[in-house]
Amino acid sequence: MRRLPPIIGLLGLVASLCAQSPHGPSLKMDCAACHKTTGWDIPADSWDFDKLNSPRRSEMTGALLSKDTFHFNHYKTEFPLSGRHKTVDCRACHASLVFSEAGAECISCHTDMHSQTVGTDCARCHNSENWLVNNITELHQSNGFPLLGAHAAANCSECHVSESALRFERIGND
Repeated sequence: MRRLPPIIGLLGLVASLCAQSPHGPSLKMDCAACHKTTGWDIPADSWDFDKLNSPRRSEMTGALLSKDTFHFNHYKTEFPLSGRHKTVDCRACHASLVFSEAGAECISCHTDMHSQTVGTDCARCHNSENWLVNNITELHQSNGFPLLGAHAAANCSECHVSESALRFERIGND
């Protein structure tokens, strides 16, 4: 049996390693778009949202993109960045090298301070600008106990007694 020259085996190994992106099969781009030849660390300015979404950005077409043409467009994903999400370091949500594994649900990155007492639709009360709730009266209108009269001016914790001011156990309204 004839042996292949070592250089052929080495080329095969290099080709095999290049085909195995640690970022998963959906991210098709030139490694140099984010990484330098001196190492795998990504320069801090590469995580800057404004640079990732610059007007010169290329659309994700599936073709290999070079460092000169690649500018990631988060608006083309299932989670377009808005509000405070624009200022968060990408690594806060993308802990895995496979960027598509970052969850789009709020609890993927945020702690549920209400301990599942108000459901999972955080957008009912909160927005991406801040955690303040500006529509408490409106929320009460839809839950079967509208805040009328003295109830509209009452402190929430007078009726919703719990070990935390962030938990809102439903109380009887009969």
